[in-house]
Amino acid sequence: MPAWLPGCLFAALVNPQTIWGGVWLGLGVLTIVLVTLLVTRWRQAQPLSKCIVLSVWAHVLMAVYASSVNIVFKPAAPVAEIGIHIADAAGTSSDAGDAGAVTHAGGEPWSQFPTQQPRKLAAVALARPTAEAAVTRPVSPAPPARELAPVKPHLPEPQIAAPQPKPIEAPLAKVKNPAPLDALADEPDANKPVAAHAPAAPAAADSQPAGSSPALATAAPAGIAAEVATRAVQGDPRAASAAVAASSASIAYSLRTSPDRAQIVAEQGGSANTEAAVRAALKWLATHQSPDGRWDASALEAGRETKILGQDRHGAGTEADMGMTGLALLAFLASGHSHLAGDYQPTVRRGLQYLAGHQATDGNLGGRAESFAFMYCHAMAGLALSEACGMTGDRQWLEPVKRAVTYTLSTQNRTTGGWRYRPQDVGDTSQLGWQLMFLKSAGMAGVPMPPDCRNGIERYLQSVASGRHGGLAAYRPGQDPTRSMTAEALVCRLFLGQVTTLANAEAGDYLLGELPGESEVNFYYWYYATLGLYQVHDARWRQWNRAVATELVRRQRGDGATVGSWDPDPVWGSYGGRVYSTALATLCLEVYYRFLPLYIEAAARGRNLK
Repeated sequence: MPAWLPGCLFAALVNPQTIWGGVWLGLGVLTIVLVTLLVTRWRQAQPLSKCIVLSVWAHVLMAVYASSVNIVFKPAAPVAEIGIHIADAAGTSSDAGDAGAVTHAGGEPWSQFPTQQPRKLAAVALARPTAEAAVTRPVSPAPPARELAPVKPHLPEPQIAAPQPKPIEAPLAKVKNPAPLDALADEPDANKPVAAHAPAAPAAADSQPAGSSPALATAAPAGIAAEVATRAVQGDPRAASAAVAASSASIAYSLRTSPDRAQIVAEQGGSANTEAAVRAALKWLATHQSPDGRWDASALEAGRETKILGQDRHGAGTEADMGMTGLALLAFLASGHSHLAGDYQPTVRRGLQYLAGHQATDGNLGGRAESFAFMYCHAMAGLALSEACGMTGDRQWLEPVKRAVTYTLSTQNRTTGGWRYRPQDVGDTSQLGWQLMFLKSAGMAGVPMPPDCRNGIERYLQSVASGRHGGLAAYRPGQDPTRSMTAEALVCRLFLGQVTTLANAEAGDYLLGELPGESEVNFYYWYYATLGLYQVHDARWRQWNRAVATELVRRQRGDGATVGSWDPDPVWGSYGGRVYSTALATLCLEVYYRFLPLYIEAAARGRNLK
């Protein structure tokens, strides 16, 4: 090798043009890799390793760039000093420090201000470092000061009464002539209001939520804020926290046991037919409960493999007793029936005892369910236990709820914020919705959601969002949006407090593109769309409600051994069976009083929703 070759190579490598060309080439390759990760599924394989490699690569490019840039600091040029000499009209002068000092013969300074004559600038001497002597330049005398107009004494403005705001009209259209409920008189348990678990103080007239109907306003319990404040003043933060949780539950579940529930149903879009359907469904569910308190999934048509979307799930749902028991209990609880009140107390009590008695040592409530159904069962069972705890205030269910929350938190993926079939799975939107609903319900029972868990959920929802305003959602990141997942993501955002957003409006418009009755029956989609659009509660809800209520009432079985139930739908019903379809359909028809609308709940708590 010639002796001069290494030197030439080194000179070429350290040449600024070569360095800059390498930096730009590296940035170009980095951009291509990032775009490839965004538009393909390549990022799902070993994402952490890819992040480390790209980070090291980017830092090397920045180091090369920084080492090739010369940063030169030049000393600032000396600033010429400017001296100012002020002489008054009498020819006397003062130092710069006294130039602004003005004394008056008597009174406060401002009392002499109207008659004060301004000081005249006689000359300004500018001293420059390069000048041998100071240069004095004459300055034109200032014009004489204008006399200030005398100040008029301040007279108070006449007091004008502020206009009173017009009363806010309720956004929920009130039905003037609700449908009569006489058709339900043969079984009064379905329509008579279930006795509340604890007497609530009558609501004051000025405490009614703005914009609520009379029936909804009186349903929100009064005195809750005073109870929380009393606990806090007494220096008992744990009791105050419990009071806050109790207030959330009392407000959210208040419509279930309201004495005005029949009026509420009519105002919110229900009818005698929807209530009759709920009554028949609860009767069928109670009749088919096993003696040990569970609903036997396999005995009630669950676990039939139909390879939905081309995937063999190995008969998922055959052992989903915990999940089906949770769904059935949610249908009873939504109508105000609990283990302490209502006509189905024994039914609900046996179901809750079965769930709590079959909880594993690590807190999971999945039971013997297969991998595809296990986490669903855990969330559904946990949701039933936490609703029973928050709705009735019975603390015997609190410990099972705490253990179940611990398990849910331990299975969340810390990077993506999602859940799927196994602990730490990357996640999917379907699974995330059920886990969030459980955590939200547990929070109202007194087991709050940690901030990092909430942040992870919001991060995952962003990863599956699409559309102009992010209102559409996919099953997994990188996939196309679907209506089922868009409905579920809408519910997630709402229960995270994101109530009035453009994303929710975009989701609502998308859901109206496939109304019940216009395509195949899908109770999963109908359930989440009904729950979400009810909370949005605008014209979209009214259009959706007419369609879903009509279809559900029409499709309910009216004779034979299955009277009151719904046939398993052709989408996911083969895995969940008749309990799955019946429970979800019933929850759709109980939406009018299952949860207080979020904007009214917020007004009852005295806070604003974003």
